Amino acid sequence: MSNLEELIRMLIDSGESEKIEFKSQYEISKSWRAEAVRDLIAMANTHGERPGHILLGVSDDGRIVGLPTQLDSAKLEEWLNGLIDPRVDFRYSEAKFEEGRVGVIEVPFSHQRFHLVKNDLNGTNERESLKKGQSWIRHNSSKRPPTRWDMAEMKAAFAKSIAPEPKLKLEFEQGGTELEVTTAWLDMRDSQQDSLARFMSSAVTSRDPFYEPGKFSLQFRLFNEGNTAANGISIFITIPNFVYFPTLNPTLRLISVLGPNSTHVDEDGRGIRIRFQSVTHKLYGNSDEVELVAKVRGQRLEFPWEAHAENMTHSSSGVLYVTVN
Repeated sequence: MSNLEELIRMLIDSGESEKIEFKSQYEISKSWRAEAVRDLIAMANTHGERPGHILLGVSDDGRIVGLPTQLDSAKLEEWLNGLIDPRVDFRYSEAKFEEGRVGVIEVPFSHQRFHLVKNDLNGTNERESLKKGQSWIRHNSSKRPPTRWDMAEMKAAFAKSIAPEPKLKLEFEQGGTELEVTTAWLDMRDSQQDSLARFMSSAVTSRDPFYEPGKFSLQFRLFNEGNTAANGISIFITIPNFVYFPTLNPTLRLISVLGPNSTHVDEDGRGIRIRFQSVTHKLYGNSDEVELVAKVRGQRLEFPWEAHAENMTHSSSGVLYVTVN
């Protein structure tokens, strides 16, 4: 099961709420446009730490009924945002289940001003019509026009969202948070490292080929998606139990867009700690390779990470996944 399929199942199990909406029917047509615009505006205007999700092809009671056809994401973006000011920065994806195809519109809380209807849309009835300047928010599992108290709350949330704040994100150098690696054979008879030999002892004595020692390398890249530079950054990557550093003092270098900025990496308990000075509010760069050794193959390993900067209110965190073959 893919990550998207897992996400859809989790959202369905959670049920409809302020941040989750189910739509059993959905099509890019004039009769459905007004309703779709209202749904997107309401989700974008509703404050929350998590992004909102509109599931297409799912009934109100959580059954997958499926979409009749695949939706074109570019066409959907223009169909919706052509009537919204400012445009909503949403992402659309689809997954196929035995019961049918399900679409997911992921809507982050807007870091712009409130979203409104851009132009009138004249339909055959009220459901198919829109008036310029209309707006909505979600309340529980439904939507309604905002009150003046809602507007005051949205203004406060908006002011907070545009305050200077770094937002760090760690990925693999190849892109994304999922990676498959193929290990190279590691001959333990030539190893001079007692600690590594002890770590690999079960692999050496086991006859199971999936427990043969193998080495592989990882490279990371760091993003700052915030609206200001991040200063005094510390990143900690937790290493799973079945992985070991073949050297006691590995180093990792992160290359900034302005030039080299080296930092030391040390084995801190069960992880890698990376420290360096600053990151601009754009793509920062890639790291050198960190060589690791796995004693279990055929496994999907988790590398939880946490990043903090001196001028960040809250730490950023996430999980990187490595499938070792």
